[in-house]
Amino acid sequence: MSGRAPIRVVPSGRAAIVVGSTARSLVRAEARAEARRRHPAGRGWRPDRRRMLQRLADRAYAGGAPWPRVAAAIVMLRGVAGDDPPTFAQRVGVSASTLAGLEAGAVPASSIPSCLRAVVGLVDWAWVDDGTRSDWGC
Repeated sequence: MSGRAPIRVVPSGRAAIVVGSTARSLVRAEARAEARRRHPAGRGWRPDRRRMLQRLADRAYAGGAPWPRVAAAIVMLRGVAGDDPPTFAQRVGVSASTLAGLEAGAVPASSIPSCLRAVVGLVDWAWVDDGTRSDWGC
């Protein structure tokens, strides 16, 4: 041996001198950084909320919901909040049964709590208000 530490090429193409386990952690860190750079979420990708709402509403409609757009909006908002049903019901200030009715699309848009209607930018409330089963275009 030449007395030097071995050299390892890391994913970025740089050469790193191997010194014990430090080089291994450097290689793993470089690999994670490279994976984050390639991943769509790391490039500022944002979900298409309108399409997600439409798909949720389509599923609610297929399940027989009289107000599928209400169901879609409430399910999406609970998903964004990351809450389970009891926690979300408490946060919104409604009973668990009322939340279940909203998520099932069993109640009209007029029953949506005002604190949820105050959330702007996530849901087009005019779209929710316009959607009933009778005018559903499937």
